[in-house]
Amino acid sequence: ESIMKYLKYVVVCLLFLFSCSDDEDNTPTSLRDIDALIAIDSANPTNTLGWDTNDPNISNWNGVEVKNGRVTSLIVGEDKVINVLPPEIGALTELDTLVVFSNSLTQIPREIGSLTKLQLLVLSRNEITSLPEEMGLLTKLVSLNVGDNRLTAIPQRFEELEDNLKEFRVGNNELSTYPEVLSELTNLTVLSLFNTGLKELPNSIQKLSELEQLFLSRNEFTTLPKEIGMLKKLEILAFDRNESLSSLPIEMGNLESLEEIRVVNRHREFFPKKLNDLLQKNSVRVVIN
Repeated sequence: ESIMKYLKYVVVCLLFLFSCSDDEDNTPTSLRDIDALIAIDSANPTNTLGWDTNDPNISNWNGVEVKNGRVTSLIVGEDKVINVLPPEIGALTELDTLVVFSNSLTQIPREIGSLTKLQLLVLSRNEITSLPEEMGLLTKLVSLNVGDNRLTAIPQRFEELEDNLKEFRVGNNELSTYPEVLSELTNLTVLSLFNTGLKELPNSIQKLSELEQLFLSRNEFTTLPKEIGMLKKLEILAFDRNESLSSLPIEMGNLESLEEIRVVNRHREFFPKKLNDLLQKNSVRVVIN
């Protein structure tokens, strides 16, 4: 069986060589991209990707986008029965978009750190239990979604993502405590931490001064830190379904950019007057969940 797979790969490579131009710079790299995609296909023998690996034109493969002979985007939709990302994925060095959502991934290979041109990475709705430190090398990331997994921590090396990361979605995981590294991502505009078992936010939340959207729903907060009032650019704040919440800081009345706040009806009983005045003055939308 292994010999047949090898022969199949050789045939695909030869077909590709005959179908492409004489550009010697692109050809070897493109073959490595084919090798990486075939490795993904082979590592998941029951997958439903629908790839025709006999077709040398990989731009015809579902979810694969190619520019100048290199794979720049790989999107694997839900229920494609992808359980493994093999180490060979590190060869796709021109990727700027990688999406593998709603499958059964449990681990991410450290070779993902080689994908240094990635700007969008979506690994949501899998069963991932940990993230490799090497993801901190993905310094061009703008949007990262690892929500709906089984994560208990965020690697400290993620602080290296600070310069470009704007959106970080880690909701519906098993963090239980706030990862302090998040406060080092000072250019974030969107942070989702819903349903992560958090009981408190640290004072360092004030460092996220560029935040425009903060999602804290379905946690175990009893209050929020007064420093949340320093998030002057915050437009959407969600903290509904926090059943233990019993007080809110007066400083929330300083959120002058607020456009929408999501709460349960009971929370309105202990809104500080300054916050109520702000909601009325700025016609803030109050969503009761």
